[in-house]
Amino acid sequence: MFFNLRRAYARIDAVTGQAPIHQIRERLARAFGVDCGLVEAVEQRLFAGDTSLNVGLAEGSNTERQDLIADDAPSPEEQVAEASDMRRRRGLLKRALSQLTTRERMIVRARRLDKERVPQIENEALNKLRAARGGPSGRPLGDQRGRCAAFAVD
Repeated sequence: MFFNLRRAYARIDAVTGQAPIHQIRERLARAFGVDCGLVEAVEQRLFAGDTSLNVGLAEGSNTERQDLIADDAPSPEEQVAEASDMRRRRGLLKRALSQLTTRERMIVRARRLDKERVPQIENEALNKLRAARGGPSGRPLGDQRGRCAAFAVD
């Protein structure tokens, strides 16, 4: 509708001449299958002039429109501080890990697995054990009635 509104206005204006604006909006609304309020809202956006973000808010003011637009990104100062903190933390961690034995370091690194990944690995391992015990049915090999299991996994 937005892209066709200007053309539709021209066509209706050519047909109706100088009809009142509310009649033109009603005809456009029927033509596009929408209500008059939507036609009016799109019309306001379409025919409104562009405004620069570098325009001052008031006469003699140094504040521009762009100064009021929120930026959620960290400032350059915050980025530098975060990078500096990260380097410092990594250095501290590296020094602390160097005090551990190889086995202790391996255990600490293994603990860094994502909390969601641990249950996934556990489920995969249990599925492998179930498959080894008798295939997808879960019944032990050699006993189709399920009475004597070589090992239980549930």
